[in-house]
Amino acid sequence: SENYQALNTILPKFKEKVQTIYIDPPFNTGNDFDYVDRFQDSTWLTIISDRLNLAKDILYKRGNIFLHLDFNADFYGRMLLNDVFGRENFSNEIKWYYTNKIPDTRKQSFTNSFDVILAYAKQYNDKLFNWLFEKRDKPIKVSKMKKEKGKKIYLKGEDGKGLYEVRTERTMDNIWQIPLLHAQPEIIEFKTQKPEELLRRILACSTNANLLVLDFFAGSGTTLAVAHKLNRKWIGVEMGAHFDNKILPRMKEVLA
Repeated sequence: SENYQALNTILPKFKEKVQTIYIDPPFNTGNDFDYVDRFQDSTWLTIISDRLNLAKDILYKRGNIFLHLDFNADFYGRMLLNDVFGRENFSNEIKWYYTNKIPDTRKQSFTNSFDVILAYAKQYNDKLFNWLFEKRDKPIKVSKMKKEKGKKIYLKGEDGKGLYEVRTERTMDNIWQIPLLHAQPEIIEFKTQKPEELLRRILACSTNANLLVLDFFAGSGTTLAVAHKLNRKWIGVEMGAHFDNKILPRMKEVLA
């Protein structure tokens, strides 16, 4: 379905029931890819704004929305999300850094090597959020301690020496280094296909098992594939030939 019509159609049944929305819309580049992306700024703003307003009604009170853009429209996206969801519900600006981007030396400018994912909550103070962790390059020893009356007390063993734990992980920050898809098994020859690892992190930090995920710019179906693998319920909306020749074959493999 065309996604504006689809959102209006599912709204009565799914109002305030979707935990996480991720969308990867056209980036307002002025070019055509697998999507038509020749929109002028005002048209693009209207298209995305109309859909964000419907998305807000579908989103659960503890829900999160992630809007994926690049330098062509990230500033517009921030303004739209501030307007629809409120500045107070801004959660984060995640930078997806492509670790294997090929430098473009033809232009007198630095090569762009990251996308921006804007994260907002329906209600920031009540949102569902799970910490993500990444491995440290070098494990570190950390003193064990407890707090009493607000003071830190370092624990010691029977021999009087300090007690330590070895930490091999640290909490993840908002710079996510994930390679672009080139020869990975998941690639299905869709120009704007996103890596499954990117969506795995987004859904892992914002959902728990059996919660509902929505992507109404489904594209190559990455959100749906990852949601299913993580045991989340999902709704995907897409139209055009790639619904039949990209998404359906991919999801049949995932289901199998």
